[in-house]
Amino acid sequence: MKVDYRLQAGDLVRVPPLRLAPREAVKEVSDNLRDLLVGSVIMEGPDWMVLNKPSGLAVHGGSGVKIGLIEALRQVRDDLSFLELVHRLDRDTSGCLLLAKSRDALVTLNESLKKHGMDKRYLALVSGRWPARKTYESARLDRFDAGNGERRVRVDPNGKVSRTHFSVVETFEK
Repeated sequence: MKVDYRLQAGDLVRVPPLRLAPREAVKEVSDNLRDLLVGSVIMEGPDWMVLNKPSGLAVHGGSGVKIGLIEALRQVRDDLSFLELVHRLDRDTSGCLLLAKSRDALVTLNESLKKHGMDKRYLALVSGRWPARKTYESARLDRFDAGNGERRVRVDPNGKVSRTHFSVVETFEK
């Protein structure tokens, strides 16, 4: 079956059983990581939380990463019965990470992202002068498995069209 096949009435779908790793398999959160996570909370509401994720911290464990942000945060915030990522950021990307504290919030926030009811914005520090007329970049992007379990994105003529808008926020003398 091809990846672009759409399910139709009468199709038989098998959903394999969900196997969760035992809680003991998650490495204990160090005091440094605990302090970092507690200090990274930017805002928190009854059903959501926004963290300032530092560069170098994976959002999920796996692929050689013993513990990720979400696993560590579940240990640190054991007062929460539910905590899930609404979206992801790459390990090397720092920035705001939105988490849901209830199943309803997760569904609502995911739907809002999907239907462009909210958007993600990135800031970059660029060396040199940014061209005054350059306001966007358009490319076809393709997701692929990097071989180590990590999913990556590359420019590919058969990829999905992506358009990124830029605007200069601030310039510096050097």
